[in-house]
Amino acid sequence: MPPSPTRKSSHSSPYAKPQPRRPTGQPKSSRQQVRCDLKDLSFPTNGQQPQCSNCRERHLKCIDEFAEVKAVKLLRRGRRLQQVEAVYGKTMDEESGLFNMPSVTPDAIPKLRPEFFSSDFFRRLHIQHPIVDPSEFGARFFEFTKGNCNALPIAGQILAMVFVAWAVSFGVSEYGIEEPHSGCADLPARRARTNDIVRQILQLIDLHSILRRPSWDGVRALMLLIPLTHDLQGPMERLVTYETIVSQVFTLCSLASVSSVGSGQGQDVDNLVRARIFWYAHIVEGVTSGLRGGRLLLSDDDLAAFTKTLPDPDGSIMTRTSTSYKFIFRYASVPLQLATACRKIHAILTGPKARLQDTLDEDSLQEVWRVLIKSWDDFDALRDLGVVGMVQQEDTERYIQGWQMFIFECYNVIREALRQRTIVHANKQQKDVGSNTMTQDVTARWLKIADAKCHEMVVPIVEMIRRNMDTPFLEYDTTLARDGCFFAAFLLASETDNYEDARLCLRALHQMRWAYSKLEEREKTVLAALQSRSGKSKRRRLQPSPSGCDLRQP
Repeated sequence: MPPSPTRKSSHSSPYAKPQPRRPTGQPKSSRQQVRCDLKDLSFPTNGQQPQCSNCRERHLKCIDEFAEVKAVKLLRRGRRLQQVEAVYGKTMDEESGLFNMPSVTPDAIPKLRPEFFSSDFFRRLHIQHPIVDPSEFGARFFEFTKGNCNALPIAGQILAMVFVAWAVSFGVSEYGIEEPHSGCADLPARRARTNDIVRQILQLIDLHSILRRPSWDGVRALMLLIPLTHDLQGPMERLVTYETIVSQVFTLCSLASVSSVGSGQGQDVDNLVRARIFWYAHIVEGVTSGLRGGRLLLSDDDLAAFTKTLPDPDGSIMTRTSTSYKFIFRYASVPLQLATACRKIHAILTGPKARLQDTLDEDSLQEVWRVLIKSWDDFDALRDLGVVGMVQQEDTERYIQGWQMFIFECYNVIREALRQRTIVHANKQQKDVGSNTMTQDVTARWLKIADAKCHEMVVPIVEMIRRNMDTPFLEYDTTLARDGCFFAAFLLASETDNYEDARLCLRALHQMRWAYSKLEEREKTVLAALQSRSGKSKRRRLQPSPSGCDLRQP
């Protein structure tokens, strides 16, 4: 029987017809055919594995058989998007829209502990930044830790976080306990950790509108935070933020009532809180913007007007609060006097208007030097007040000697301003032969006087540094004595043959624990000055001792 003919399909093909593939996520049972819609679903934002509709209904585990292939495709797509965004910029997604609030989780900020306010570190920090009254804020913080949420509002809680940031920048825990310190090798990691904390604090400040809503806790938090924002804010942002803070201080101290402080400890403490804030802002502006030629927002007239709103320190009944106020008033009066001198330096040398003038106000310059000498003596006289059970002897010496080293910085700023003025006059004379040479002669004469004063003052400064070597005075300095050490090292390295004292000043800089001291920049400047004067052989004599650290290493 002949074989039966084969049946031919209407669409013949040389290849075997492929069998239909089972869709991803479909059960293996052949009794029911369902469609997998896994590829049509959007990927969840919570990071969980997506499931198709059929597996979800049947409570089955959905397995994406093509996950690896799709991951490669997504990676390619991401690279293509990066190339496009590099050319045309990024598009705004839904999560970064106008009405979407950023989510902030302060996971990098340790919680401040009550033990912090009784630690040595807090005393050393407070004596240099006395904007917060320890008894007032400490009492409110203790109440907050006991469960009284009204004792510390949002701005007060942010202020507590700022204290933690300062502690971390020195290698201190939230309890106020010193952590192991390995010298300059710890500074980069400590600075990075502090930046993480400060970044989250800045986010909280934006989230809770601290810059838009003036409050007593808010201005204190902002004033203390500014020195820690060098890495996170540009010069323009820092300037705008700083001027906003000063405006808040002026507004609160001028318009807000004394009772708005709300310390809960009476009007005397409320007045003391106000005084600390205004005095601190006025002093900081004078010794920074005033000395360096920046813009001044507060004036001596503002200080005089604010002082009239305070009680007379000599006319009140003797109580514990009035005694504390009188003691603090005496301690603040000398830096306020020094800040006024810095404002005069701004008016005659470093300010924008002064730099445009050809003539030099000789009488005002003499008055500035007189105030600097008087301030030095007035700081020495503070030792006669004693501690009155409020501060320790270490704190008194830190306060006095730290400010005296800043006075030496003022002498050097005056000298540098006069030197720049002589350079400008010399350039003008080269361009205009008929220009008046009398102005240049006057400036040169005063520059010689300024040189002599700096060389005279460097002697007690070096002795002060030598007495405080290997002590907490240098370790826990927050720029009050730093620039004085730098100017002493620079003067000795560039203008004298006293290399041993210059090396001593560099060692003093190495001992500072603050993560933002910028020690490497200052050391390079001193070494460059020594090299230009003495050559490479003498430069090697100034290298840090084996017990110190080489800041030029990464």
